[in-house]
Amino acid sequence: MRTIRLFVRLVVMISIIMTAGSFSASAEKAPDWTRKSVQALNALRSNTSYEFMVFRTEDPSQTRLHETWSVPLVNYLAEKYDADPNLMVVERISDSSDNQPLYRVLMGGPGAGDAVLVRRIDAYDNVDYNTVWDAYFECYQLFAIGEKNSDVVFDDFSLEGSSKAGAAVMSIIPGVGQLYKGETGKGLALLGTGVALAGSGIASHIVAKNWERMMVEQPEFKDSWSQKAYGMRRQRNTLLVVLGCVSAYSIFDAIVSDGVPKLKVRESDGSTLSVAPSAESAGLALVLSF
Repeated sequence: MRTIRLFVRLVVMISIIMTAGSFSASAEKAPDWTRKSVQALNALRSNTSYEFMVFRTEDPSQTRLHETWSVPLVNYLAEKYDADPNLMVVERISDSSDNQPLYRVLMGGPGAGDAVLVRRIDAYDNVDYNTVWDAYFECYQLFAIGEKNSDVVFDDFSLEGSSKAGAAVMSIIPGVGQLYKGETGKGLALLGTGVALAGSGIASHIVAKNWERMMVEQPEFKDSWSQKAYGMRRQRNTLLVVLGCVSAYSIFDAIVSDGVPKLKVRESDGSTLSVAPSAESAGLALVLSF
């Protein structure tokens, strides 16, 4: 019995620590596309006129990291099309208020005949530390990249949170709602806590029932078995109360937390973006056809 009680106390302590740790989750959460492979992202497309690419860059200076945002894109296109990155020019086509700006990458500089249309869908910044605890910044960028000199039908892209109502219902089992919302660390902490508490409660119930049976089989020790059974029942009830509190927190957190932004890809209205020779200049023009 002493071993069981020590185990239960350990479970309760771990549960408190894990649950408290889940409170301290970062308010800024990396969107789900930062953890997906390019193959998984490309499986979301409605057509193959473009491809998803994710670029990760790092630098001790966040300002410099933002100023050089186009470098990994240019290097990727230069390698893909065997072009000189020093001659490539990135022009913004869409309005400055567009949160998913459209760019045209001229492969050989102004006036060149080859170009690629690119949409910058999202970007995410993160700070990390190296082995000597010096801070450095990471930048993840998600692009939709068309083929060179080809018509492109970009899908409609958005970043949305998961259903809070659905997550709240799932969180009756602690952590399941958080896992659904993409909060893996918090979800596993709560789920592990819930499983440990439930398992310990079931074990306490089984021991209590066993000692109640002993009261019948050994009536001469009835008082002793009764006290032990009472202690186990009280322990079981305490564990269930703690489990209920963890479940209540999980539901509350599912309601108030936005969760991890998830990339949603919906088929567009069919409008085509094409790069065509311009009659007014030696450059290129953007043509919209419906």
